[in-house]
Amino acid sequence: MLLSDVDALYTAPPQLPGATRIAHVAYGDKLDGVQIGATQSGWGTGGAATKVQAARLAADAGTSVLLTETRLLAAVLDGEPHGTHFEAAPKA
Repeated sequence: MLLSDVDALYTAPPQLPGATRIAHVAYGDKLDGVQIGATQSGWGTGGAATKVQAARLAADAGTSVLLTETRLLAAVLDGEPHGTHFEAAPKA
């Protein structure tokens, strides 16, 4: 589980008109056409680029990842469909 202040990965920054949530990322998906940016704030560095990089590292190691907002954790654990699921690498 990768917790964030954003509820999921979007096709563009979520505040932009037309940005839609990506519910599932298949292993190896290059996310072509998705606008992924990095940010710097008073709290640190990151943004979608850092989150995607971390999710891909885990997926490469064989672990699926759910990216979601911290405040949605209880709902996700109750089975509600929030966030973005990154599929793990297939087992050899």
